[in-house]
Amino acid sequence: MIRRYWKVIAICICVLFAIILGIRGLKIQTPEEVASNKVEVMQDESGNTDEKNVDSNSQNQVVNNESGNDKEEAQKSESNETGKAVTPASKNSNGSENTGSVESANNKPMDQGNNNTGTSNGTKQEAQQTKSYVNFSIDAKNVLNNMESLTAGKESTLGDNGNIFLGKIEINDGESVLDVLIKTGIPVSLNGSYIKGINNLFEKDCGSKSGWMYKYNGKVLGKSASEQKVYNGDTIAFIYTCDYGNDLR
Repeated sequence: MIRRYWKVIAICICVLFAIILGIRGLKIQTPEEVASNKVEVMQDESGNTDEKNVDSNSQNQVVNNESGNDKEEAQKSESNETGKAVTPASKNSNGSENTGSVESANNKPMDQGNNNTGTSNGTKQEAQQTKSYVNFSIDAKNVLNNMESLTAGKESTLGDNGNIFLGKIEINDGESVLDVLIKTGIPVSLNGSYIKGINNLFEKDCGSKSGWMYKYNGKVLGKSASEQKVYNGDTIAFIYTCDYGNDLR
C-alpha cells in the first residue's frame, strides 16, 4: 500500500519542507522595528522632496536670469531708439527689482542756453529802444565867408570846411543843451554858463560882432544853453556868427 502512495507522500514531504524553509526565511519584526522602518521611509521621501525643491529653485533662477537678460536687452534697445540713457535694473536683498533711472538726453543746459540768449537779445533791444538821442552839430562855416576878419592862426579851429562836429548824442532825462555840448568832447570855454569859445574859436575872433549861438529844432531861442532842456529826437545846432546872428542860416 505504501508503494502505491509513495508519490503522494513524497510530494507532501516536499511541500512541508518548502513551508518550513519559508517560515524560517520570514523575519518577524517587532513594533519598534516597524516604527523605525516608517521613519526611514519618511526621511527618504523628505530627501526626495528637498531634491525636487532644489531642482525647482534652480529652474526658477535660470528663468529669472533669462528674464533679467531679456529686460536689459529690451532697455538697451529702447535707449538706442529713443536717445535716452537707461540705468540697468538691480535687485534688492529681498529679491525685488529696482528699475534704472531714465534721463532724457535732450534735457541739457543747451535749451536753457537758447532761452537765455533770446531773453538777453530781447533785453538789449528794449534797452536800445528806451535810449534817447539828439541830433547835434557845431558849425563855423560863416567864418569861411569872412576869412579876412579871422584872427591869425585860428584857421585850424574851423574843422573840416567849417564842420567841427556832426552826429547823434545819447542823452539822459533832464539834461540841457550845454550838457550835450560838453558830451561831444569838443573843447568848450565857459564863463559861468556863458559859452565864450568852442574848439578854441572864441567870440570876436572873426570881428567885433562874432561869437557862438545855437538853434533848438531850427529856432534861435532867448534861453541860455544851460537853461534849455533837451528831449529825444531834438535837433541842436551851434553856429558861429560873424554878424550878431544875422548870418545864421
